[in-house]
Amino acid sequence: MSKYNVLLTAPIYEEAINRIKTKADVHLVPKGIKEEEMIDLIKKINFDLFVVRVGKINSKVINSATNLKAIIKHGVGVDNIDIEEAKKQHIPVFYTPTANFESVAEHALALIMTLMKQVNRYDQELKVNKQWNQGKYQATELNGKTVGLIGLGRIGRRLTELLNPFRVKVLAYDPFLTKEPENIKLVQSLDRLLEESDVVSIHCPLTEQTEKLISTNELKKMKKSAYLINTARGAIIDQEALVKALESDEIAGAGLDTFPQEPLPTDCPLFNLNNIIITPHIAGTALESYMRMGEQVADIALKVLENRISEIPNENYFHQIS
Repeated sequence: MSKYNVLLTAPIYEEAINRIKTKADVHLVPKGIKEEEMIDLIKKINFDLFVVRVGKINSKVINSATNLKAIIKHGVGVDNIDIEEAKKQHIPVFYTPTANFESVAEHALALIMTLMKQVNRYDQELKVNKQWNQGKYQATELNGKTVGLIGLGRIGRRLTELLNPFRVKVLAYDPFLTKEPENIKLVQSLDRLLEESDVVSIHCPLTEQTEKLISTNELKKMKKSAYLINTARGAIIDQEALVKALESDEIAGAGLDTFPQEPLPTDCPLFNLNNIIITPHIAGTALESYMRMGEQVADIALKVLENRISEIPNENYFHQIS
């Protein structure tokens, strides 16, 4: 029996778990556990670390762990962790921002290309309808188009690099940037980006300011021939407004990897649309990125448990103890 205990909210890379097990007992949260049951589990086993993939780590959950030394996010988005409560309790929050940006950027590009080439629709025609109908849908080229990025962090910048061979014009809207990166035109208003872009790809975090950032008015500003891509967080888009826009061909299509409610309910109207591609929040989980996230989590966990927290790179801190 180890002197330390680590809670995983979902499985991570097996080798990373084995490394953590050299210093701690690792406990996996049962799938579908209710908040009250999770709090009971935490009170029963006084955890030293939370490793968070899925699930809500709210104030009640944080306060139920009286020996908590740190919270580690397996990934980038920390909107499922109550950061303010962690700050209040002087608990550092770590994450792995350099682990999966390549995978997410590649997934965004895959969604763009699949939509523009109508691959999803022709695949459906052949497999489901058995129809060899070459002229039913009109494919378009990405070459020379304008791609608008909402948010220009690691993922947005890497996507820009992947887009370079297509000779696209890249616009970016990011209120936190003042210096214009090479080969990217910063625009000062979201409206301008929406109006000028043939593809709009979302790469900003979910905050109070970005929740439903793209809703009815914003969708109306987009070109009818434009595509909307979201590999960030589902609640950045007003899903009801998007469904209406897609049903009325207000925009050409959308590619979504994240949703306001996950998993999607079986009666979700997105299932009935043929001008959309949906994937189950897997953009950042390519084998290589999954391994990197796990290894970074293990690195951080071991340093915390070995009281070597000062050796953790600054890039892995989301919130330091104040």
